Amino acid sequence: MSVSYRWITPAVALAILGLDQLSKAMVKAYIPLGASWTPFKGAEKFFSFTHIINRGIAFGLLPEWGDYFLYIGLVVVFLLILYHYRLKGAPPLLYLCFGMQLGGALGNLLDRIRYGYVVDFLDFKFWPVFNVADSFITIGTVLMVVFLLRWERMN
Repeated sequence: MSVSYRWITPAVALAILGLDQLSKAMVKAYIPLGASWTPFKGAEKFFSFTHIINRGIAFGLLPEWGDYFLYIGLVVVFLLILYHYRLKGAPPLLYLCFGMQLGGALGNLLDRIRYGYVVDFLDFKFWPVFNVADSFITIGTVLMVVFLLRWERMN
């Protein structure tokens, strides 16, 4: 009898979706659009919370295609769920990666459905402003690539 780790994906996805939506709600409630807030004196050179909207994709590219990204997001979420459903007996890390990607994709998709844009606010000054969902999509994807490359070498 093998142990199933399938529960990891929805659990992680729901946790990330909740964290993402809570953080965006707080930014919308407490930081006016276009304004910044720095939690520590002197940190403003390196980091601040900056409330912006993003109608495009990563880094605000292609904002005129915003409506299409809603449909692309729906397809991505569908494909992630479909692929997760087809996974059988995968290592726990793979389910974790899918959960990160799915939670992030759902967070940004929910923004596009509700507002017509994505709320971004993490501003590290040397990088375009992003959000919690973007972070977990990236982390989940990088971890998955590293895992799959190492796993392929081992098999």
